[in-house]
Amino acid sequence: MLQGNPLSCSTIVRQSVVDTFTKYETARSVRFHSPCIAICNRLVQATIIAYVVIVVFIMDKGYQRSEEGESSVVVRVVGLQQSLRENFSHLADRDPSRRGLMNKALGLTWDSVDTRVPALEHNALFITTKVTATPKQTQGICAEDKFSGADCMRDSDCEVGRSIHLGHGLLTGHCNRTTNTCSVHAWCPLENKASTTMLTGGERLTLLVKNYIVFPKFRVRRRNIGDLDDSYVTNCFYNNATDPQCPAFNLGYIIRLAGEDYDEMARHGAILSFGIKWDCDLDYHIHHCTPKYSFRRLDEREGVIVPGWNHRRSGYWEEEGVFTRYLYKHTGIRIVFNVDAVARKFSYVQTTINLGSGLGLLGVTTILCDFMLYHCADPQKRFFRSHATMVDVDKDADGQSS
Repeated sequence: MLQGNPLSCSTIVRQSVVDTFTKYETARSVRFHSPCIAICNRLVQATIIAYVVIVVFIMDKGYQRSEEGESSVVVRVVGLQQSLRENFSHLADRDPSRRGLMNKALGLTWDSVDTRVPALEHNALFITTKVTATPKQTQGICAEDKFSGADCMRDSDCEVGRSIHLGHGLLTGHCNRTTNTCSVHAWCPLENKASTTMLTGGERLTLLVKNYIVFPKFRVRRRNIGDLDDSYVTNCFYNNATDPQCPAFNLGYIIRLAGEDYDEMARHGAILSFGIKWDCDLDYHIHHCTPKYSFRRLDEREGVIVPGWNHRRSGYWEEEGVFTRYLYKHTGIRIVFNVDAVARKFSYVQTTINLGSGLGLLGVTTILCDFMLYHCADPQKRFFRSHATMVDVDKDADGQSS
């Protein structure tokens, strides 16, 4: 028969609350003489401390909080390119009133307005190095170019209204016996691939790059020309050894830094990455917050399908009641600006968090050493009896019953 009256729930709860604020518990500590375990314990502790100090605090700067910056890039192209007039002699308009306009668009000298097409891109820039021009196209019927799918032997090979992959227009149902290709309804004449000219002098173009960044949380604004003298900016050229902060970049020089050949890139077109990296430690003076530049080619040099980079544009007008267009294929170098901006500053909160995490890692040593004592040390039973007390709940309960 069970002796005594059971405690009520309210009494148990009240006693638990009193014990919570009046009693302190600590883990039982048992000391064992084992040089092997002791050395292992200190080595693990030293490794964890070294990781926290060297990796977390020194290398990763765990005592600072960081913020990624917001950025924008503005580029101005300075310089001229040249082309031979005979390459564009077939484009000369016989109408004297239009000849002057044509000379402005396709003359011997090409400035940035002519070669930078389109004029504005988001954090990117295209510079024309080769042009293919097809003048005075009108809507009509002409023979398709020779390629797989456009060949024909009879009219039945050219289904009316069907389009061919990579074709220029809709099939008319007629096979041109001269070219043995289908006739198409399209802008005629088709693009004249023979009317191509290389522009010279592109490697001497200068890119004036202005980069603006802001770190809202730290209330910091920077730009790559902010602390530079105006006379220095207008006369310097970027050099990774002697002038690493100059914002004026010679196109040929940065292509060489990327390990590429300008002539090859100009002939087929290419995509060039212009990297701007800001790594600002705001615990130092703000003048130390400056960018570093890097350059590399993004496209495949040996690309088989549509190698390089090009795009087309056109101009339209009505001449003698006929809707007419000029087609231009621009091949060139597309420069993509990639900005990576990070700012860091000391933070008590971040330091406390990382320090607490490091101290918590020290608990791994206790788990590891206890595991070794349980399963590897000799004698195992002696350690177990000293480290833990076995209590038989059922037996103790029977001892209190009658």
